Amino acid sequence: MVRIDLPPLRARPEDVPVLVAHFCEKHARPGGTVPRISAAALAVLSAAPWPGNVRQLENAIERACVTARDEIQTKDLPPDLTAGATPRKSAIRPDVKRPLPDQLAELVARFERAYLRRALRRTRGHVGKCATLAGLSRRSVTEKIALYQIDKGEFKD
Repeated sequence: MVRIDLPPLRARPEDVPVLVAHFCEKHARPGGTVPRISAAALAVLSAAPWPGNVRQLENAIERACVTARDEIQTKDLPPDLTAGATPRKSAIRPDVKRPLPDQLAELVARFERAYLRRALRRTRGHVGKCATLAGLSRRSVTEKIALYQIDKGEFKD
C-alpha cells in the first residue's frame, strides 16, 4: 500500500482553476459545450475555504453546470460560497507618508515568509528540498527561516 499525503484544497488554492476546468468538462451537458467560468466566479472559488475539500468543489461545479448557460457566473455558485464571500483583495496599502524602499522591504519580507512557509509545508520541513523548490541555496533558505523565525518542526508530518 502506497500512502500519498495531499494537503487540503484550502492549502493549495493554485489547484482550484485546474480542478474547475476538469469538473466543467466532466459535468458539461451531454452534447453541449463546456461552460466557461467568469473571472469573478473563479475568484470566489479560489478564495473559498473548502472544508469539504475537492468533493465540495466538484459538487459546486456540477451544480453550476446545470444552472449556467454558456458561462458560469457567481450567481450560479452555491449560496454558501457566495454569501458574504468576496474575492481576495490585495493587502497592499501604499502609504505616501513613508518612503517607498521601506514599504517595499516590508512587502518583500511578508511575501518571502509566506512563500517559505508554503514551500516548507510542501516539502514537509525539508530545508534542502525547500531550497531547490525556491531556487535558492540551502544557506539562504536557512538564514531566511531564522530571520522570519519559522519553526520547521510544524511542517514535519
